[in-house]
Amino acid sequence: MYSKKDIPDLDRAGKLGLYRWWIRMLSIGLFIHPDDEPAEIIDVVTQRKVFDSGAAEKISSIFNEMFDKFEESLVYDSGMAAFYRYNGFHWDKEREEYLIGKN
Repeated sequence: MYSKKDIPDLDRAGKLGLYRWWIRMLSIGLFIHPDDEPAEIIDVVTQRKVFDSGAAEKISSIFNEMFDKFEESLVYDSGMAAFYRYNGFHWDKEREEYLIGKN
């Protein structure tokens, strides 16, 4: 179970900070959709909650701050960009899509 101290703080460096937070979450094995309620996320193997109450509250607070500061589409797009890049994809400008592998 993740605790509050396990969840990275949101970097206050604007759009880059938003992206960095997603990368930090991915680096500890977490990718959470902003529409999901962290307190309700269950590990499929153990059937136990993934986050203690402190971690769930911190993530919810960070998501609220993201949506207060940035357009909704930027919050979602930065999360997806981080996910794809973290997993070895790159953006192909000609095809306008993420592709696996190096440029």
